[in-house]
This record gives sequence, structure tokens and C-alpha cells, in this order.
Amino acid sequence: MLRKVLFLFSLILKSKYKFNIPKKDIIIFDDEGLDLKLFQKFLDLNNTEILTTRNEKINSIFISPKIVSLIILYLLKGNKLSVSYFIALIICINPKLVLTRIDNSILYSLVAKELHKRYFFFAIQNAARYQFDEPFHDKKIFKDLFIPELGCFGKYEKDLYQKHKIKVNKFFTLGSLQLSNYLENRKIDPTEEFDICLILEESTGWDSLYEGFEDALGLVATYTERFAKKNNLKLVLAGKRSTPDLIEKENQFYDKYFQYNWKIESRKKFSSYHYASSSKVVVGMMSTILRESLSIKKKILSCNFTGCEAWDFPINGICFLKNKKYEFFEERMKKILALDFDMYKKYLDKDPSYLMTTNTSQLPTLKLANRIKEITKSG
Repeated sequence: MLRKVLFLFSLILKSKYKFNIPKKDIIIFDDEGLDLKLFQKFLDLNNTEILTTRNEKINSIFISPKIVSLIILYLLKGNKLSVSYFIALIICINPKLVLTRIDNSILYSLVAKELHKRYFFFAIQNAARYQFDEPFHDKKIFKDLFIPELGCFGKYEKDLYQKHKIKVNKFFTLGSLQLSNYLENRKIDPTEEFDICLILEESTGWDSLYEGFEDALGLVATYTERFAKKNNLKLVLAGKRSTPDLIEKENQFYDKYFQYNWKIESRKKFSSYHYASSSKVVVGMMSTILRESLSIKKKILSCNFTGCEAWDFPINGICFLKNKKYEFFEERMKKILALDFDMYKKYLDKDPSYLMTTNTSQLPTLKLANRIKEITKSG
């Protein structure tokens, strides 16, 4: 409690105060990792207000007599101060649409519960939601999650949210915006320059959450390296990190598992998509890129060597391996490499579109732009 009071006091002292409340048709709720070049493809940014919602990033506060009275009203209804503030601010801005790309935000959900009958709330799925099944995930938060409309990757999300009894009023099958952005920006279809692309998923510290997780992830790297060396195949390592300190951390993590001195390709814009698209097979554990690759007809192998079902790939068949013996990995990789995609697809228990839809005649950015037009015209 004291900590919260001190934080609030610090926030009040350091923040700038804005007394003019903007009138915009669209609000982007939470600016974390926001790619404005991507969002301008389906939004009029001049008619959009971007709200910073994370405590550590807030440096300005909107204030007016109406906001103060609304904060008090929603506090009396039992809401937290942060929830009450954003409810009050949204009412004062009076948008037609409140959009977020952080689909698992509890703050967004709590605000939406209070205001969804008054304004359109639309959440864009940002990543695969393995955490819903993770053994250390706090299942109590499921009751707080609420999404009026979710622009999801595919039908799988509907099954996942229903399984956990998470309230979503409407599912809008969208696909991946990041993948869509890559497909729109690439000038030519890449050739298969590499045999294998290993998607790195550095997870330092995860053993404190689930014992053996780090070594299970490292084993995927060890086996991929061993297979590539044994069969004289060209391997590319698609790094997850982009800043110098995190790149160093990533290198230190994987140094424990690689026998040879491989170069990790640090993450740049679209780099992981490029390396995945330029490879015959994409290997990893739970990266969203595995689903995205499969959706654009790239063969993948997801390996969960943890012994915990939480990180199982949602499609069974040739694309998924749990057995920790190298011989099984080698046999599976040889089989995958020998097949073209059409034959590979026959060894899957569900069509790739179940996980992620990709219609090249109507990419997710266009689908979302059309949906936003519908919402704002009817709002």
C-alpha cells in the first residue's frame, strides 16, 4: 500500500498536466511497442489519440473538472484509480473506437467492462497466448479479462478462450499484422537460401518459473546444430533481440548449447520473417513465427522438450515433436525436408488456417482497415 502511495506521489510530481482534452474518433490504448508506420496503413493518425498507460512511461496527465468528477464516480463504483482515470479520459475524448494491440491487458479489459456498451472496443492479437496454460500463470486473472471484439490469428483462439472461459463477445479472424506488414513490404519472393532457420527464443531466468525450461529450449538448438552439421546443411539463426545488451544476453544463453561458433543474426525489421521465408524448414519451440511461417506455406517443426503440455504446438502431426531423443528429431527432420509443402500438409491433423489465416488477396492490414471503417461509420 505504501509503495502505491509513493508511486502515485512521484507520478503527480513528475508529470506534466494537460488541460485541453482532445476530441478524436479513435484511441490507441497503450503505446507499448507501437509501430506507427504499420498503424498508419489502417488509421488516420491525425484523428487518433495515443494513450500511454504503463506506469513507468506515463509523463503527462489529462485533468479537467469533468475528469475529476468521473474519476470519483467510478472510484465509488469500486474501480481502481488507474481504471477510473482511463474511463474518465475516454468518456471526455468521446471516441468511436478504442483500439489496442495488447490483447492480454487487464487494464484494457477492466476499462472495456465499464464502457463497452457506449464505445467500440477492439483488441488486436499481438502474440501466441501459450501463457494461458502455463503452470505458473495466475488463472485468477481470467475473470478480469474481457474483450468486446478480438482481431485474432485464427479459429484456434476461439477454442482457447472458450476453454479458459475468458469472455470475448466477438472474434474477428484477422491473421498477423506483423506478417502482413512484411508481405506487403518485401519486393520479391525470397529464394530458399538456407536449409534450416532456427528461431531463437532466449529465456534466461525461466528455470525459476519452471525447472528445466531453459535446458529444454537449449536442446532444440543443440539438436538443430547437430543435424545441420551431420548432414552438411546451411543453418541460419534468427535472433530475438535487437539492442546490444540483450544481444549479448542472447549470445551468452546460447553459448551453453552450441558446440560451434555460430553467428546469431540480430533482430532487425522483418529479419526473422526474411530468414524463415528463405529456409526450407523453420525450427523452434513456441515462437509466433512458427505459426506465421506455416500460414505462408513454410514447413516448420515445433519441439517441446519440457514435458509440460502448456507449450505443445496447437496442431499435431509432422510439425510437432515431444520425444527428447535425438534419433526422433533426426528422423522427423529428414522426413520434413524430403516433402514438398502440399505433401507435408497432409501429415497435419488440422489445416494451417486453423492457427492463422493468410489470404493474399486480402491481407490483415486491409481487413483491419475495412473493419475500422465499418466501426467508425456505425459509431
